[in-house]
Parts: sequence; structure tokens; C-alpha cells
Amino acid sequence: MITVSICCNNPDNGIFDGKVASIEIHGSEGCDITLEPRTYPMPRFAWLEDPPKPHDSRETAGFKVARFRFRCAHYRSWYGNWCWDAVKMSGVEVLRLCKVLCQAGWSCSEADCDFAEAWDKGHMEITKEKLKKALTSE
Repeated sequence: MITVSICCNNPDNGIFDGKVASIEIHGSEGCDITLEPRTYPMPRFAWLEDPPKPHDSRETAGFKVARFRFRCAHYRSWYGNWCWDAVKMSGVEVLRLCKVLCQAGWSCSEADCDFAEAWDKGHMEITKEKLKKALTSE
């Protein structure tokens, strides 16, 4: 399972505010991929009571970014600081998250060079091999 942190809480008080400002995907040495929306206002974000079908039996919860639904393990509030919540996701679902957000026009502001170049070329270029390389130290 891969840790994914989501900036979805109000920066003034840490209370969930229903918008997502950034998503960070953590590899073996911390934050290795940072994704940010290119839209204003920020995309809506919600935790789901009825998540989509799982890729992994540990994925018992879900969330929604804009109109896109994703499966995850239960979340932890205030991950790192009060602006962030975190979830664990299967590699398959993290890959889907990346492809969907790339196609939706999000930017990749931090990542391994090969992954960032694939992101810039489009969602079809993002592969599990490039994602794995971006999340592991060499």
C-alpha cells in the first residue's frame, strides 16, 4: 500500500473544507510526486460513504476529487500538519489516480524526471514501471 496525502483542510484552522489544493504520493523516502490542480476555484473533494469496487481487500473507504471516485484504506486526519489528511492506496489505484488527474489537466510539480516527462506527454504515457521508479530510491 502506498501513502497518499491530500491537502483538503482549511489552512487557518485544520477543519475539512471540501476542496483539494494538492496531492502528494509518498515513496520510500517521503514525498516523491506532487500533483496540483490548474483550476480555480480548487476542485471539490469528499470522503465517500459508498466507495467504488476495491483493487485490494484493505481498501475499505473512498474519496472523490471533482467527479472522479477512488478507493483507499481508511484515512488519517492531520497527516504532517493540519492541512493534510492521508490514505493508503494500492499501486493499481495510485496509477489510476495519476492517469485520471493527468487527463483532467492537473500539473505534476515534483517527480522523478521520467515520470514528469511521461506526465507532460499525457496520461497514456504514465506506466506502472515509471510510477514504481518515481517512488523508489535508487
